[in-house]
Amino acid sequence: MAKNKSTFEEYLKTYIQNQAVTGTEAGYAEWLRNYGTDSEAIYGKTLRDIDTAYRRAKSEHGATAERLASL
Repeated sequence: MAKNKSTFEEYLKTYIQNQAVTGTEAGYAEWLRNYGTDSEAIYGKTLRDIDTAYRRAKSEHGATAERLASL
């Protein structure tokens, strides 16, 4: 066991102070890059999916398909 006894609160206070001195202030975007989450790619894919669904829902989509099928 350790020679000095400290409370958990004291440990946390010391840990936070040490992190403030030695740690870097990484932003949320950097955190996402480090852990492999590419939010821009997800956003782009979602927009493409929405656009595709919208185009399929338009009335001309069915008419174009019917015309192509008759050819």
